Amino acid sequence: MAGSTLRAAADRHWADIESSARDVAGDIWQHPELGLMEEYSNKALSGWLEAENFRVRRGAGGLPTCFVAEFGSGEPAIGLLAEFDALPGLSNAAEPRRAPLVTGGPGHGCGHNLIGAGNTAAAIAIARTMREQALPGKVLVFGTPAEEIVFGKLVMHDAGLFEQADILLTHHADYFNAALARPCQSIIQPEFAFTGRPQHTGVNRPQNANDAAELLVQLIDRLRVHQFPDVSVEHVLRYPAICMPSATPEEARVWFYIRHVDHQRAGQVLDIITEQAAHAANSVGVTMRRAIVSACRGYLPNLALAERIYDAYRHVGAPAWNDADMRFMSELSQSFGGPAELALDRDVALLTEGFDAYGQDDGEVSWTIPVGRCNWACPGSIPLHSWAATALFGTETGWKGASVAARTLAHAGVDLLRNQSVVAQAKAELAERAAGSPPSIKGNPERVIADPEAFWTGRWSL
Repeated sequence: MAGSTLRAAADRHWADIESSARDVAGDIWQHPELGLMEEYSNKALSGWLEAENFRVRRGAGGLPTCFVAEFGSGEPAIGLLAEFDALPGLSNAAEPRRAPLVTGGPGHGCGHNLIGAGNTAAAIAIARTMREQALPGKVLVFGTPAEEIVFGKLVMHDAGLFEQADILLTHHADYFNAALARPCQSIIQPEFAFTGRPQHTGVNRPQNANDAAELLVQLIDRLRVHQFPDVSVEHVLRYPAICMPSATPEEARVWFYIRHVDHQRAGQVLDIITEQAAHAANSVGVTMRRAIVSACRGYLPNLALAERIYDAYRHVGAPAWNDADMRFMSELSQSFGGPAELALDRDVALLTEGFDAYGQDDGEVSWTIPVGRCNWACPGSIPLHSWAATALFGTETGWKGASVAARTLAHAGVDLLRNQSVVAQAKAELAERAAGSPPSIKGNPERVIADPEAFWTGRWSL
């Protein structure tokens, strides 16, 4: 079957469903939910897939907001990853100013509303093309909760859910329009809890849990200057109970993100932080315990997939921003403290050198199943994980970027169904690149899954 015929079919089916995809993306944006609590988003996507004759299994892998949907049968099996969780504290109107819709509420500052709707739409376009053109194989959609804590796909991976896929495809907002064949950073997330004696602070009081937490932060901030300047280490302090300055908190926690391209290097820094946490606890006279929220390796590059995605991306082209889009993004940039003139990638590239500064839980999956990925460009002055990004991702302007990437994946998926030799090449490349790699550190997922609200409020059982 001619490739031009399949491309025409995929374009036609994408055009037929794009307005629905845009509406679903907007619907999820209006109902932001934190990781493992994404009930509305789950229903929006899985219900849409059922209406398109996908077979849907909900609650897969022991995750209440996970789903697996499939269409067709046989080989190859092409999977799309649908994310849909939001970030805490980033609620904002789709306007170029700080305007929370819910004070302190979550918002889609990483564009997972666009990923969920876009990748689901890509799968539907592939399925419709399969049906029309009598293509063999299967297309799957994996509804993946809690990506923002680098979590859901790790649990799904350990449950064997991805084993039914030969290839996985996904996209994300970034600062380049590109198909990727380069790694991102690995991530390890430890949380340390210090327990002391709650007492009046009017006089000097020993065994202060807050002292231990603050001492740990000071130690790590000083040590990283000389001991691990190559590693990104960030933290937040958390308290399981409401606190006030007149009483020492019984428990204080420090949640870290440790990032490095080399997972073993990140593990070395985890050991240093753990040693210093024990030192801080002993110095203050409190107890300390540690749990790993999650840990994963960065992407394993796959050039065979990236080249096919790049070919599809060149067919689709970069996002077509108009003057109104550029004005909106310029106003948003300035409102966030950036320049009026935007640094915005307008080309399409294949990136094979360097690495990406973010980390993703599908990074770990890519060491077992070949993962193909493309990104679409936001202005550099509208950073991800900001209220400005929430505003952008709730607009037609934001959808224009994501739709290009999702349409690219629809073409790549159809291409892989037609060219099964590329699937074999991608698997062979994975086997060669992954040989001899040590496994990732394991976290404590059952404790997080047991009570997501307790996790997000810092009350979960470490």
